[in-house]
Amino acid sequence: MLTLVMAIDLAEAVEFADLMRASGEQAGEHGARQTLAAAETLLRELHAALSGSNTPLLPAQRAQADRLLPTLLELARRLDTSQPQQALFAMVLAQALAAGRLHQAKQALQQEAGRNGFFSSNKGKIDACADCLACAIEVLRTHALGYSNLPSGFWLDCHRLYRYVQDGGWDGKTATGKNDTLGALYRQLLLLGVAAGNRLDPARIECLVRLVREGGKHAQLLPLASAVVDNGFIVNLERDAAPRHSSIRGKPAAEHAQLLLGVHRVLQSWEEKSQATVQLDAAAQLEHDPETAPGAGLSTTAALPAPAQQARRVRTAACHPRSLLAGPANHRRRQVATCGQHAGVQHECHWLPAAWPVAAHAAAQRRAGADPPPRT
Repeated sequence: MLTLVMAIDLAEAVEFADLMRASGEQAGEHGARQTLAAAETLLRELHAALSGSNTPLLPAQRAQADRLLPTLLELARRLDTSQPQQALFAMVLAQALAAGRLHQAKQALQQEAGRNGFFSSNKGKIDACADCLACAIEVLRTHALGYSNLPSGFWLDCHRLYRYVQDGGWDGKTATGKNDTLGALYRQLLLLGVAAGNRLDPARIECLVRLVREGGKHAQLLPLASAVVDNGFIVNLERDAAPRHSSIRGKPAAEHAQLLLGVHRVLQSWEEKSQATVQLDAAAQLEHDPETAPGAGLSTTAALPAPAQQARRVRTAACHPRSLLAGPANHRRRQVATCGQHAGVQHECHWLPAAWPVAAHAAAQRRAGADPPPRT
């Protein structure tokens, strides 16, 4: 029996909508007003369904919620400086709709899980699991963009869902119309959970989400007891918590309830993507200035004016994928860079120390031919 425990209460979001309506303040853009009004109406319908007969959302309502979510997040970003209250309203609506969609997806999964007759099929269960995991990623994304705490029970439900997938032998299964396997979706969730979203601006959080959606297929998830090395993140399937780095001491737990999330292949794929991006950037520069070609004896960066050189270094370093994962809090360091295009304005870029994550260091050792450190 699949038991899920995440609490969901949309009353606060409805109360905030009431306050916004009473204030009389409206978004300046006509399109923004329409979007917020449609999202508010859907929120009230969802709240009524959860508070009353617990009626599932209609397919048209689910489709509307899926369409509104990205629009609301874009509104929250765009109105942040001009109309901060409207931006906050858009974010509250986005988080509430994402949580409501996840709750409805879990209800559908539990209904599918209860069908164990002779003529029952696993296809409906696999599709329902994929919908739950995709909705969970959206909840994590919206709460990261809003710098908000996740609902109680979120991670415990995600871990229980993965156990249900494992018990069914569906880790490598792909739902209808999806590209990612159920296992890859869960690993995407874990990667987002260990990322330092609280130290990133919204644009970099969205960049992180895109990277993680691709990196899920490269991450490794193994039983902790059978892992060859312990560099990575420990996933405790019995706790309502995101994975923790293996260097951080946690509460004792049964070995069968602990997994090791290995990220060295993810970092390696991001490194390759980052190098490819830099090469494309250099190629674009060559198109504008052929005299900077390697044959002319100048690098593309050296040929630029000094302010442009500094701006490119800051821009490239700040968006480097390796800087998007979070290390232990006591291993963080900051670097302050001054952009040449904005003299006197300092941009804080958060960096990972060279020693973290240990998985990246182990990967570098392997490339150099050295043996990784043994498990202790």
